[in-house]
Amino acid sequence: MSLIPLIFPYLEIKATFEKPSIEKMAGFVHNYISENKLKSYVLIGHSMSRKIALFTAFLDKNKLIDQLVLVAPSPPRKKRS
Repeated sequence: MSLIPLIFPYLEIKATFEKPSIEKMAGFVHNYISENKLKSYVLIGHSMSRKIALFTAFLDKNKLIDQLVLVAPSPPRKKRS
């Protein structure tokens, strides 16, 4: 089993994604899991990365995730109109 802590330093995110979003970052993590052929994993998200962890779990159609650990999750935000 692999542990995947989601740690995204702000500058690294800006360099990787032109316009960062939860969906793009979760896709990045999902691709990492697929490319490395992980058979099972624990996904760990803290604060804002909790949203990335949840969306990554949603993308896991093969149900390879063993555990989802959410540490001090940030509250949901209202969508802007």
